[in-house]
Amino acid sequence: MRGAGGSLISWRAYAVRGGRKVIKPTKTHQRRRLALDPATVDLLAEYRELCRKRADQVGGMLVADGYVFSSDGFGERPWPPDTVTHWFRRVSAAAGVDCTLRSLRHYNATQMLAAGIDLRTAAGRLGHAAGGAMTLKVYAHRTRPA
Repeated sequence: MRGAGGSLISWRAYAVRGGRKVIKPTKTHQRRRLALDPATVDLLAEYRELCRKRADQVGGMLVADGYVFSSDGFGERPWPPDTVTHWFRRVSAAAGVDCTLRSLRHYNATQMLAAGIDLRTAAGRLGHAAGGAMTLKVYAHRTRPA
């Protein structure tokens, strides 16, 4: 699949509930397909190959449908849910940028709507169901002229 765009399908989520780590269905209980550009597909393929080589070196095997970002090196145990949030917070603070992952999501949503991306497509990219009602409720006011 090198050089071609692709998609990532998500059907489960990892959460911490009452101090316990649980694997659960996605919030909408639906499989979610995310379109990926060719560079991201290539990067993920390279990372998967690196993980496979590392697993081979220790006599293990990478789980075929395992987690992309795994704390055990074999794809069986996902990273804690807030791992990337913590990393992003440290990097943005070091760069002197007042930004969170959530604010990037809001920025992406408003840019899609302001650029004329149709509501159904924008809602799908954000993981909102019901044709975009939630997307309009949360983001539409940010795209209106002042």
